Amino acid sequence: MEKRRKSPLFIYIAVVLVLFSVLYLFPQVTGFLKPTYIARYGELKTYDDVTGYFVRDEKVYFSNKTGNIENALDEGDLIRKGTCVMDVSGTDEGSGSSSFSQIRDNVKGGQRVDTSDYITKSEGVLSYSADGYESQLTPDNMKSKDRTFYQDIGKGAPVNLKRNTTAGGDPVFKIADRSNWYIVCFVDDSHADRYKEDTDITVKVGSTSIIGNIMYKKADGDSVRLIIKTNYYLKDFAKLRATSVRLITSDSTGILIKNSSIETVKGQKGVYVRTKTGSYKFVPVNILDSDGSTSTVSSTQFTDAKGNLVSTVKVYDVIERNP
Repeated sequence: MEKRRKSPLFIYIAVVLVLFSVLYLFPQVTGFLKPTYIARYGELKTYDDVTGYFVRDEKVYFSNKTGNIENALDEGDLIRKGTCVMDVSGTDEGSGSSSFSQIRDNVKGGQRVDTSDYITKSEGVLSYSADGYESQLTPDNMKSKDRTFYQDIGKGAPVNLKRNTTAGGDPVFKIADRSNWYIVCFVDDSHADRYKEDTDITVKVGSTSIIGNIMYKKADGDSVRLIIKTNYYLKDFAKLRATSVRLITSDSTGILIKNSSIETVKGQKGVYVRTKTGSYKFVPVNILDSDGSTSTVSSTQFTDAKGNLVSTVKVYDVIERNP
């Protein structure tokens, strides 16, 4: 037995077996032990959930009469200039209700319209809601208001102006300009790079999505102040002053890849995909979008900058997590 182990043939076979293990078996074992995940198709959204403060060019109409309100038009109607919103049958006398004192005291200047005929001076959306901020927060002064001012707005609630009778001097309805209105938001400064001035953005309010344009961006303490301009119609937009909104900066579909998997080889970004033998090969990827930790990439193939068709990752490929 000892002689057989020392024979050249035995030594040769032993060396071949060792080389085979090193070249084939060991890579497969270590390959299968590497942290991996399965490539799957999905959707990637990047967004921030914040409070949105609505700013409008709006006018509150105050009744000069005391009496019964009749033939009033409906909330949310788009009203033309020169439209009679309601009739009030009564006298020119009477004192205002304490329920509307905040609105009477705070709405002044061009945002206040005293009326006896209830005919609109401008077109816009009709609302039977007011909060007293109509002249304190306008498109002209919204940039100068500090964050505390906006936070205080969020603590209040609009007052319902819909009723059957009115006293002289009390507010009766509001007309809000829908041609341009604004949403002021404060976003954590760690996400500042997501937002660029003069770019469009999707804003989700409840179940409704609208498109706006980021017209203003400025650092504000540990946050970034954004002002989004839009002319989209939103139900109850004339009622809302402060509400939860979702700012969606990207929304894409493709194969979902961990950013830790992406490497650059000779100027080409790609990932390492496990082969049938257990080894890994570099596969180029075309990044569609990223949220900082995950990216969406094209599936199966893509066209590079030179117009060449390039094979890329497929669904169910095994991707090395940290090359």
